[in-house]
Amino acid sequence: MLSNPTSEHLASLFSRIVVSSQSVGLVLNTARLRELLGLPAATPTINDSRIDVPLTFRRRGRQMKITMGGRSASTAATVDSTLVTVVARAFDWFERLSTGAANSVTDIAEADGFDAGYVSHVLPLAFMAPIEIEDILAGKQPADLTADRLIWRQEISIHWPSLEDCRAATGRSSISACAK
Repeated sequence: MLSNPTSEHLASLFSRIVVSSQSVGLVLNTARLRELLGLPAATPTINDSRIDVPLTFRRRGRQMKITMGGRSASTAATVDSTLVTVVARAFDWFERLSTGAANSVTDIAEADGFDAGYVSHVLPLAFMAPIEIEDILAGKQPADLTADRLIWRQEISIHWPSLEDCRAATGRSSISACAK
């Protein structure tokens, strides 16, 4: 049995790895796997096994994100703390304006150390459909949605019922499928 695995052990398990623009193919050396696990050789001899995993590459700002099998490479939903922070700022800033705690976008920008243009672009996020905000808080936003894209490039629709209807009809995230 393998008590102290190393990268060499792992590398020896694969006789071939093929990466294409649409998939990753792993050819597993089953004889080597049995040897490393301390199992007897198989009779009759089992050929190498090939595992093909479909994937796509998506750009997230400056980063490249790999999506495997239609799901994120990490199986659990990943909450993007930057997106959550931006949405929280939008609600905070809207509340300050609506309650009179701040008189203008410039007041908020000066108080929080941001440019007034940035504050002006973040404020509309306070009016996103609740279902979109729930997706962001649960980490279910589209893989290519970044805070930068949401603030500077993404159109925000405030027509909540039509967004929810669109999501129900398409089965896709309302941000990517319906907010155009």
